[in-house]
Amino acid sequence: MVFSELAGSGLRQVQNSWRTLNRRPPEFDSNETANTFSLKLDWRDIPDNFNKFWHERLGVKLTPAEVTILNISVDHVTIEKVASATGLSIESSKDSIDKLVRQALIEKTGEVFVIKPHLRELIINQT
Repeated sequence: MVFSELAGSGLRQVQNSWRTLNRRPPEFDSNETANTFSLKLDWRDIPDNFNKFWHERLGVKLTPAEVTILNISVDHVTIEKVASATGLSIESSKDSIDKLVRQALIEKTGEVFVIKPHLRELIINQT
């Protein structure tokens, strides 16, 4: 068992607190050999681009979680980061990402997801 899994509830609390503060998801790196883990906290706010912005600009209606996914996908994100930032389960995160891919709002590059380049500027200029 990985060291970070043993600490489970404390790490979930970090994720919940960070999400409440509207920060980008924390990054965890586990070293099974050394039985250690590291935690990286990103202090940048997640932009508060509401559904109205996306509806007016693109004509799409998004859930609050999908808006968060778009906002954090300016940086390359994984499904795990999406789950951490939104509070969704991994399966629900996959479903939301799939919807955004079908809507041509984000794209998959390997195991990470990133907002489409033409939409990146909309988010950057909005903040």
